[in-house]
This record gives sequence, C-alpha cells and structure tokens, in this order.
Amino acid sequence: MPVPPRRLKDLIEGTVDHHASQSWPVLEEVTISWRGSYGYLTGYLSENDDDTIPLCRIQYLGDPDAWAFAIWQASTDSYAESVLLDGRPTGHPTTALDTACTLYLADTSDHPAQPDEPLKDLRGAALAAATGRHTRSPDPGPPGRAGSARARSI
Repeated sequence: MPVPPRRLKDLIEGTVDHHASQSWPVLEEVTISWRGSYGYLTGYLSENDDDTIPLCRIQYLGDPDAWAFAIWQASTDSYAESVLLDGRPTGHPTTALDTACTLYLADTSDHPAQPDEPLKDLRGAALAAATGRHTRSPDPGPPGRAGSARARSI
C-alpha cells in the first residue's frame, strides 16, 4: 500500500480539524495518528485528554481525494471497513469524519422521544405499544380453519 507523503498528511490533518470545527462544534479537536498508509481519527470532546472518542480509520490508496474508510466499533474494540454516508466505499477524509460523527455524535434533541403517530409495520398495521396493548384485533386465520363459520357448517 502507498504511504501518504508528509505534506499530504499535514494537509489532511489541517483540513479535517478545520472541517470538524465548522461542522461538529461538540468536538474540541480532531487528531490523526499515522501508521503506514492508515490514519486514525480521534475526537477530543474537551480539553481533557481522557475525554476522547476513536472515530474512524482512513487508508491512503494513492489518490488524495479517495481514501478507504473503516468505522470504529467499540463493541469489538476494532475498526470495520464500511461505506460512507453517500454509499461509496472511498471518499475524502472529511466525508469519513462526517460519517463517523453522524453515527457517534449526532444531536437527536430535535427528534421527539415518542413519535406523534404509532409505528407501523411494513404492511401498514400499527405495532403494539410498549405497554403490550394490541392496536388491532387478532388475526382470525385463513377461511376453513376450525372455529370459522365455514368449518362449522360441514
């Protein structure tokens, strides 16, 4: 794998940190640690060095605008190759930052805690409420089953 030159690393570090300051104000800073062709993005939530979050890994593929992307997975303590928000497997490091921050830092305060309308399944039927109450009557089953009018007339 190609290794990005020092000049490109410096450019990407500055571009990503500036983009974070404009788009993700919850982050104090974003740093990139380099190892070979990989860059590891870490977000600082405050000036306290212990208040950090691993965000993602970018991989230089030889094109300054097309980097591979892997999201940090806390559940496995590792990175998993992923697609970016636009569905592409490669993109600019700022797009990688936006994808990771959307997942980990998105503000949901403008979303209601409970939907105004009941949730619906794919057929459009209302789902049961969290209290366990049914929102529609039970399905009587197909015609001809025992207990139906047709089955009793035989």
